[in-house]
Parts: sequence; structure tokens; C-alpha cells
Amino acid sequence: MYCELHCHSYYSLLDAASAPEALVDRAAALGMPCLAITDHDGLYGAVAFWRACVARSAGTPSSAQNPRNQQSASGNQLPATGIVRPIIGAELTLAHGSHLTLLAETQAGYANLSRLISIGQLAGSKGKPYLTIEDVARHAGGLLCLTGCRQGAVAAAVLEGDAARARRAAGRLADIFGRDRTWVEVQRHWLPDDARLSAGLVAAAQGAGLPVVATNDVHYATPAGHRLRDVLTATRLNCSLDELPARLPPDAASAQASTEFYLKGEAEMVALFADLPQAIRETQVIAERCTHYLSDHHLPDRPRSNGSSSTGPSVSLDFSQRRTPVFPPRTAEFAAGLPAGETPFSYLYRLSHAGLVEKYRPVTPAALRQLSHELAVIQNAGLADYFLIVWDIVRFARSQNIRCQGRGSAAGSVVAYVLDITPVDPLEHDLLFERFLSDPGKHAEGVRRSPSDPGKHAEGVRRSPSDPNGAPRPHHTPDIDIDFASDRRDEVVAYIYERYGVEHAAMVCNVNTYQWRSAVRDVARALGFRPEDVDRIAEWARENRPGTAQLKEEGALVLELAAQLIDTPRHLSVHAGGMLITAQPLVEVVPLERATKEGIVVAQWNKDSVEDAGLIKIDLLCLRTLDAISEACALIAQRHGAVPDAGLLRPDLDHLPLDDPAVYRLLAAGDTIGAFQVESRAQAQMLPRLKPARFEDLIVQVSIVRPGPIQGGMVHPYLRRRQGLEPVTYLHPSLEPVLRETLGVVIFQEQVLRVAMALARFTPGEADLLRRAMSRSRSAEAMTALRERFLAGAAANGVEPAIAGEIFRQLQGFATYGFCKSHAASFALIAYQTLWLKAHYPLEYTCALLNHQPMGFYAPEVVMGDAQRHGITILRPHVNLSEDACTIEGTSGGNLQPSIGPRMLRLGLRYLHGLGVGATPVSTLKACDGRLGRSRVLAARSSSDQPFISLADFCRRTRLPRALIGDLIRAGALDGLETSAGGAPPGQVPGTSSRRRMLWLLGGIQYEEEQLVETPDIEADLPPLSEAEAMAWDYELMGLSPGDHPMRLARPALKSLRLQGQGVLTTAELARRPAGQLAAVAGLVIVRQAPPTAKGHLFITLEDETGLANLIIRPDLYERRRAVLHRASALIVWGVTQRDGKASSLLVRDVKALDNGT
Repeated sequence: MYCELHCHSYYSLLDAASAPEALVDRAAALGMPCLAITDHDGLYGAVAFWRACVARSAGTPSSAQNPRNQQSASGNQLPATGIVRPIIGAELTLAHGSHLTLLAETQAGYANLSRLISIGQLAGSKGKPYLTIEDVARHAGGLLCLTGCRQGAVAAAVLEGDAARARRAAGRLADIFGRDRTWVEVQRHWLPDDARLSAGLVAAAQGAGLPVVATNDVHYATPAGHRLRDVLTATRLNCSLDELPARLPPDAASAQASTEFYLKGEAEMVALFADLPQAIRETQVIAERCTHYLSDHHLPDRPRSNGSSSTGPSVSLDFSQRRTPVFPPRTAEFAAGLPAGETPFSYLYRLSHAGLVEKYRPVTPAALRQLSHELAVIQNAGLADYFLIVWDIVRFARSQNIRCQGRGSAAGSVVAYVLDITPVDPLEHDLLFERFLSDPGKHAEGVRRSPSDPGKHAEGVRRSPSDPNGAPRPHHTPDIDIDFASDRRDEVVAYIYERYGVEHAAMVCNVNTYQWRSAVRDVARALGFRPEDVDRIAEWARENRPGTAQLKEEGALVLELAAQLIDTPRHLSVHAGGMLITAQPLVEVVPLERATKEGIVVAQWNKDSVEDAGLIKIDLLCLRTLDAISEACALIAQRHGAVPDAGLLRPDLDHLPLDDPAVYRLLAAGDTIGAFQVESRAQAQMLPRLKPARFEDLIVQVSIVRPGPIQGGMVHPYLRRRQGLEPVTYLHPSLEPVLRETLGVVIFQEQVLRVAMALARFTPGEADLLRRAMSRSRSAEAMTALRERFLAGAAANGVEPAIAGEIFRQLQGFATYGFCKSHAASFALIAYQTLWLKAHYPLEYTCALLNHQPMGFYAPEVVMGDAQRHGITILRPHVNLSEDACTIEGTSGGNLQPSIGPRMLRLGLRYLHGLGVGATPVSTLKACDGRLGRSRVLAARSSSDQPFISLADFCRRTRLPRALIGDLIRAGALDGLETSAGGAPPGQVPGTSSRRRMLWLLGGIQYEEEQLVETPDIEADLPPLSEAEAMAWDYELMGLSPGDHPMRLARPALKSLRLQGQGVLTTAELARRPAGQLAAVAGLVIVRQAPPTAKGHLFITLEDETGLANLIIRPDLYERRRAVLHRASALIVWGVTQRDGKASSLLVRDVKALDNGT
């Protein structure tokens, strides 16, 4: 029976077209008992492939899939089933460019394969591995060698007519691997030189004393896949399909044109190799050596071809028994290690009980009971080392004053709380510990029950061996994410490398896949569309609109191929924070490679593969909000010292009382710009309706504005019930204990698990499948697959089919994105801290926010506008008064201006385009010149400890390019400098009157960057600079106007304007209008949103000098006014007011752009 041993999945990035799962399905349909995946220089898809084969092993054998009971190469009968055994391999690129196919025969061979891939990837540059044949020789154990495709050393020598070199190359490989582990690979694709190549390969094999084996170098599952592969190849080479032959070597171009590189069945391959039947038989010999059992649950014992037998798989990607990293012992360098004489569990036990005494005063029986239960679960799961490592990471960060906070389901535990990993008390807020950590063989008897759930807890355990997807064993995967201040997270990563070793730690990768717009764009380019047409088709695809008749017809193939490309991997990136730490050297578990960022090493598996392999990922995430909080606290300490100002509270953010009325007043008013997680348009609209009055309400608020609750139809029922507008009901009585806390609707991810167990009799493992489905990139498909099991279980529980279907529909909404409660509680605490700072220290918090942009939902100018509406004066950047970052006037040692009041905030020089990091300069300067310019200004000012006294003085001391100095003048950064050498008082900033004159004088200075000759002043009668001109310069040079809002200048013209009979209101006036009235409003567009859950509606937020207004654009108006709605920076609209309590919006009936002539 033929087995394919050389097969590429779409993880051979931009070279192959089919998913591992599709290849497994195709192999099963062909009756193929074994399949090898041999992607280029990587094992990116190995886990997905392995799991697809494992899942098939749970199926019932079907004679329809393979009606013939063939004999194996060893004479044993193979089962005619849909089972496909996985062979893990890779096609390696050697230093001279040749290819070599290696297959793992044993677990040691897999470790060597992973190590070899790592050696090549780390020795070369990104995307260009460098692996020598000597490296291969050092790590050949447990591997079977196939000589490779046409780019293999043996085949290349044959194609070049050098038979002696071909024999030597085959012999060299035989010397390295042994003649019983080396095969000469023969492929036939109906190419012009196939016969010559085949004969030469057979001769080389005979000369070296090696067997031949047939393979097909598969790059797509079915013949139709060749078109998609061509598109991917053209994308990789950055050319069109027409240009592709010229970009490839002649031999490669000929192969690319073939459509024969698909997964072929036994009949086709036997016919193709009728003259070499032994080449077909050898595929089964190799397959039997590389596979034995996928699981002794499913396959009967049978001898190997070498006469040995076994009771387990030759190679397994289940690393759950070796996944847990070891907490290292205490040393002189690392005093926080495991003390001598202690086990990891005994040390964790001691630390936890010490923390319990600190956190719970007095220690309650409930707290002690819960801690004992959690420690027992942790001990049984073998996770003491894991919790100690997380504790050590957090301990190190706090010892270095790096702000951090743990979250995630396992962080919702008393253990995490008493170890100071998380500040959220799980007992007080009823967080579920067992979601990932409970005993897979038991239900939830005897564990902590919440007051709202007198029944069983829904233990979110991993699968048992008999679970529906046929996984071979249960996992216990705890989930603790740690957020760090972003500017210091690299210090934590460096500590982990130092503490645990570079061979045992690496970042997890992200596999970035094609989505609709990127797929359309790359396909259109490959098909040769002009660049402007590519953009047009991509825009149509994004907006789901037809184009012109001609392009619509020509674009049909584009859309067809693009649809096939969706979810195909395009490139890799580094996960936002996922890090692997293993006890076994990581290079023997998963290959490592270089990231684009210097010094970063990344594992080749994404988070799903890491979890499926049973490994534990720790997420070390950057959260810029924590940077802002840290800086705000430092500013408060700097400004107020040990004794707070009258009426202000001493900030201890980690121990704030969670019942501050000032915080809840901001929430109830939707006054949340700058607050973590609750500042968005949707949040601000909902807050006046929800009216959070306690911390539990804030947890709900953080969770409810998510795609999961929205698409599940949870939001409006919850709000109506909370407002008393409808009664609290439950679709089935069994749901009341689960959903009482949230008024009968599903808000938290844990509730999905509990509902499945209560209503559909899911086992804990099956319930965890729902959890996993909701966390996967293809979650909707996975949820659909579980629907029948849910409905059947509900029916067995006496639930009516209509009710069960409606409940599953609600749960399915969580397939997009929903929060678990422990995660939401951690985010709610950060949200509370930011709101507390906004309420009590608005000046310090605003300053910190502006210093850590971009961050949050709004641009800096919106944050400034909100600050101004709260009584804070924003002062423009100034070369004599500004530091690099924003400052509170009078408190920075570099400021010469004495304190001028408690509500003055000076913008930093970084806010000047051309001087700011990351800003897009409007002059001819590059961004790097801007950073240089900023440092020159600060260095020149500090070197003499004197302010700049004139334009000439500034030019002479900074040596900045003329164009940049002109920009600084126009931005007002030199306001108040006298043009003569006599100077002016440092704090004098008279406004805009001198800017034109200064520009005039700059033109009269014979100025080059390193030379300056000042010419006499030449008087000129220059017109004054208007407010509008000054503001236009501000927006050009800073992207904002510190002093005033553009809408105030437009207000006189707007007052005289009538739109559909309505005068134009300010946003503040609009907010006071009753519901159902016609009204018009104008403002700058600060937010545009068209979420998938909005059914074609567009949401826009306008800002004027008085506040914000929320607009709702219906789909029909959106279509008619699309160009204006997408392109105009300011709009004037009219429509009907809507109100729900204090929340107001305008349902727009018409819209037009607001231009300067309005």
C-alpha cells in the first residue's frame, strides 16, 4: 500500500496550498494508511497535522473509504479504515542550497530533527537557514533520510549529467545515516526530463547500494490546488503569473507549470511506477518504521517490519508529561530559588500559607478551605513549579519597581492572590479556579461553590481519552497572563533568559493568515492587474460592493481564488507576549528561529499548537496603561510629596477601596476618556444606562461590550433587566443557578461551560472543548461542530429542541470573543485605578496619558480636548519651556518657568512633528532627523544653563536645519524670543504676532547647519497672523491645536446656517435635546466604526469645542454618502435625537462635509 512521504502543507509558507487537515482528509479518502508532512525548514504545522491524524483514529473503520484489504510490506494485513498515521518530517535546506528530506523514526529522531531545524534557522538570517552537512551528521540519530526533490544533491547532480557526483552524494548520505536508513527519492511529474532523471537516480542508488522510494513532492491536496499554489509562488517572488517563468530557474519553471504535484492514491502511483514496484513497496517499509500506533486505544498491536513490537507511537507530539519547567534552586546569584531541603510543592505550600495570613485578616475558614483545595489540585496536576515560576517573575518585576498585574483563569485563584500574582480577591468576587485545573476524571463535587450557584461548579478540565475529538490524553493547562509596563517588559524577558537559560525559553510565534482584503490584493497582483485596479478591487472586497462591469467580470477569478486563500498562512510574527519555558531543552521540542527584531528568538508553534502539544505558555504582555499609571503616581509623589494637598487622597493604587463615589460618578456620566477599557464610544453610550454602582458592575461593564455577548444577543436583555424594564427570566430552570448573578443572560466565558454542563450534560472535558473552541482562530466552525452534541444532551435532559437551539445560539456568539470573569475582574481593577486617578489627580494622569501615546481608543488631541473641558490648560511646546515629554508647568527641574497654577500642562517637544519620535514630519526631514533635532535643542539649552534669547541665538546653539527651524517658528515653539541679541524674559509668550516676522528674519540669515552669519534686520510691513492661520499651522505641524478648538472658529458661520430648517447645535446642546426631535450638529470626526456586529451600520463620533456627539448612520445612507463619510475630516449632519437615560445619539438622515467655506 502506497504512503506519501514527501508532502508540503501550506506551512511551507507561500509555496504550498493545502492545510494539514485537508491533506489528512484527502489521504483518508484515498485509503492511504500513513502520511508524512515535510514542510520547508520547519515544523510549523506539525501539531495541527498530528492532531488531525489523532482525531481520525477515533473514527469507525469504513470499507467504503478503502474497499481493498491490502497486505503491508511485511506481509501483515493493514486495516481498511479512514485512519491516517502521521509521520513527522521536514525538507531541510542545506548551506549550498540543496534540499534533504528527513523523517523522524523515533522520539529521539524527532528531537534531532527539531534541533537541526533550529541550528539552520539560528545560524542563518531570517528566512535563509544555514545548515551544513556536518551539522546533519552530528544529529542524524533516529532519522530516516530521503535524498530530496529535484533540488536534492543527488537529483541535481543527475540533472547536470554528473553520474559520479550523484553516486558520491548518495554514498555520503548513506555514510551519515546508514544504508538501512537512507533511500534515493524518485519523483515523476510528467516533466520533459523525468525519464532521464529517474534512470539516473536508480543508477545512483544501485551504485551506492541504496533502495529507491517513490514520492510525489506534494504541494496541494487535489489537482485544482495548482492555481492557488501559482498565486502563492508569485506572491513570494513579488511578480505576476505572467512574469513567474522568468523569475524561476528553467528546471523550477518547468516544474511550476506542472499540475501533477497533488496527493495521489495508490492506483495512480503504482501505474506511474509500474517499472519500479519496489519504490512503491519501500514507502510502506518506511511508514511502518516511522509509525506504530497513534494510540493503544484505537489500533491493535502489530509487529514492526523489523520484528519488534511496541504499545505506543514511535513519535508523539504530546509533551504534557515533560512540559512543566523546573523551578531552579536557590543560588548566591538568585536568592529566590528553591531552598535546600524543600520540594517545589512544599515551598509553594509555605509561601501560600504565609501569604494567606497577610491577605486575609483574620484568616477565615472559607479562605483556608479554598487554599487547601487549590493546593491539592496543583499538587495532583504537578504544577507547583509552574506557579513558583510565575511568582518568581512577578517578584522580580516588583523588586525592580516594574508595575505588573496577573490575570487569566488560573489567576482567579486564592493561590495567585496570596502570592501577589493578582490583586483581585477571588473569594470576594466569586472567581472560578477550576476552569483549567480540575481532575479530568471527576465532576465538580466538593469544590467551592459560589453564592449564586448552589449546584456543581463547571470544572473546565481538559479532555479525557474518550472525548469526541479523540485526543489521546487530558491536558491541564493553567492560564496566567501577566501585564507589564511596556517600556520595561524587556527587562523581565531578559531575566527569564538569564534565570532559566536560553535553551529553555523562547517567545511563541503568531501565524499571520490571509484575510479577505489581503487575499484579494495578492491574488489581483498575481493575476497582473494594474496597481490602481488592485486597490479598487481590494476596496470593493473590503466594502462588499460591486465595481464597474468590466472589472467585476475580470475580477471574478480574483474573488474565487481569494476565497480559497482565506486563513492560509502568509508569514510569521512574534506573539504579543507568549513565552515558553520548558524543562527539556526547547530546541528538542519545537524548532526555534530568529525574529525580525534583533536578539529575539521565537518558537515555530503558535499558541494553539503549544497548547495542543501539552506545553505551558506564560503570557508576558505589554500594557501601556500601566506605564501611564506608574508615571502618574511618580508625578503625584513629585508634586505633593509626603503630605497630600488639601482634599486629595494618598495614592496606594494596589489597595484602593473599591467603593469611591467619585469613580462611579464618572462611570454613570460616561465621562471616561482616558480610562482603561471603558472609554470607547460603545462603552460611553452604555455606561449611563448600566450606571455601575459597585465593583461587580464594573466587571460586567468590561465584559459586556465584547463581540461574544453582543452577537449572542446578551446586551440589551441585560440592560433592560437591570433597569427594571423587563423581568428576569431563564430559558430553562436549570440555568437559574448558573445565570442568577447576571440576570439570566450569559456574560462571562465560565458561564458557557456551566450552561453546557447543567443543560446538556456535558462532561467537564466536553465543556472545555467549548472553551477551547471560543479561544481558537476558527472558533465559529469548532462551535458548530459541537452543536449536535449539545442538542442531543439537552434533549436527553428533557429540554425542548427550540429552547436548546436558542441557548446554543447565544453560546455560539462567544465564538467571536468573550471574557472569562477572572480576566474581566483584573481589567476592571485597572479600569478602576485609572478612573480614580482621573477623578482625584486629573492633571497628573492626563500628563502621563499624553506621554505614553498611542494608547487607548482616542488620539492625543481628543485626550487634550477632554482635559480642557475639565479645566486643564494645555500649553504649546516651547524651546525654552518644554522637556522631551509633557510636564506639569513649574515642577520639572528643566523648566525655567515658576509654578503658574495647578492646572497647567506643557506639551513636550516630542509633540512637534520633525522633533517627535514616530511623528510624520511635514518638512523635508526624516523622522530620525527629528529625534536628533530634539536632542540638540535640549542639549544646547542645558549645556549653558541659559534659555535661548533670540532667533539667532537659537540657530547658533542648535545648528538645526533651516526647514526645521521654520517649522518650529510656525508651531509657536519660539514664541516670545526677541530677534535681537538683547533677549526677552524667558517666560514671555506673547502669542502669534512675532511668527511672521521671525520667518522673515530667518530668510535673511545666511544660514547653513554648521555655519551662521546674522544679517542686519530688514524691516517689512507684514500682515498679522490670524487665528485660523495659526491653528492651521498647529494642525500641520503637531496634528492638534493646544490653545483652542477649530469648531469655535467655525461657530459664527454655523450659527447663521440652517440645515433642513434646523439651526446647528453644539454637541452640548444636542445632548440636552429630548428624544425624537430633529436636530443638526457639526464637528471633527474622531471615531469611525463599522463593526461586524452592526449589520451594516456606521457609527461616528464628532467633537466640537463643547464635547462629543455620537452618530448612527443607517446602511442605506452609508451607501449613498460613503465617500463623504469615509474621507471628510469634519461633518455637518442632521437627524433625529435618540435618548436612553443620559445616553444620547443622533440617528442621521443626511450628511455633508464641513469645509472652510461653511
